[in-house]
Amino acid sequence: MVGQTLYSRKVQSDHNEAWLHTQEEILNHFFDLTFAIAPDDLVERILLKPFEFIDLGHFESLGREVRDRYNWGYNENVTQQDGLFVSNKTALAVELKLGSKSSRSQIIKYAALLAWEERTNGTKDQLGLLYIVPENARMDHWKKCGVADPDNIRFLLENVDFILPPKISAFLAEEPQLIRSVCDRMKLEVITWHDLRFSLETYRQQLNLQHRGDQTLDKLIAGFLDQLSKHQETGLKS
Repeated sequence: MVGQTLYSRKVQSDHNEAWLHTQEEILNHFFDLTFAIAPDDLVERILLKPFEFIDLGHFESLGREVRDRYNWGYNENVTQQDGLFVSNKTALAVELKLGSKSSRSQIIKYAALLAWEERTNGTKDQLGLLYIVPENARMDHWKKCGVADPDNIRFLLENVDFILPPKISAFLAEEPQLIRSVCDRMKLEVITWHDLRFSLETYRQQLNLQHRGDQTLDKLIAGFLDQLSKHQETGLKS
């Protein structure tokens, strides 16, 4: 009887673990934790590299604290970014994609987020939105977003035929010039989870494990890569 109970618990535990490895939110948390702790050099070499942005930092990694930063109400459903990295020079948003769909409205939400940052803390030299997607979603990613040319997204403001949160709609009406400026300057890039894994593995190989700081960073990256390889929706799991 005891053996059956222990076996049942193990089966349930394995089932729960497998379920967790299908959840986008779990991977989002590991991504947020890893890059919030990581040094500025890692942020620049991994997340800014697709844009060819150069910025030594210092970077802030912003999560829910954007509510206070931009004076949003706590009960307002504005937007929930997967990543937002801000320095004096750069504002970079990151959207992690697994099974969920991309959309034009999502691009406008991120443009509004970067516009809020500029209104609050001044104009940035570099603005970017980075999508990280499964390998099989890369080719037609922009098409599914309703964007023919990722270098020209201002047209999205000319025909907003999708529903936006009230706070963002009000902001678009309140700051039309700022939003247009952000859309003109914001760069869009897409990489795959395979690209991210390769970049992190390459970075990890260059660490000097004789240094304690690099030892800690090596463990941090290794932990994230382990979670990445186990997640069923990234396209990396064998």
